[in-house]
Amino acid sequence: ATLIFDVELLELVNPIEYLAHRYDWMYHDAQTNELKGSSLFEDGYEKVGNHHIMSRRLISVEKDGKPEVIEFSFSKIKLLQPVAV
Repeated sequence: ATLIFDVELLELVNPIEYLAHRYDWMYHDAQTNELKGSSLFEDGYEKVGNHHIMSRRLISVEKDGKPEVIEFSFSKIKLLQPVAV
């Protein structure tokens, strides 16, 4: 079955830079439009120099009728230095 993905932006970290902090994905059957599932994403950013780099992502889903949270954490974040060729 083909699925349709809807993304709803819930909150921005910084509206000027368009960094999404929270957003919701909904999965629909393309033929029936029946909701097949959804995931709530929450991202955390760390400012490194003049950049905001993602340092954490929480994904909330429902699996087998039970809520489940998957967490990704990124550490030792740094900008790469340009290399002369």
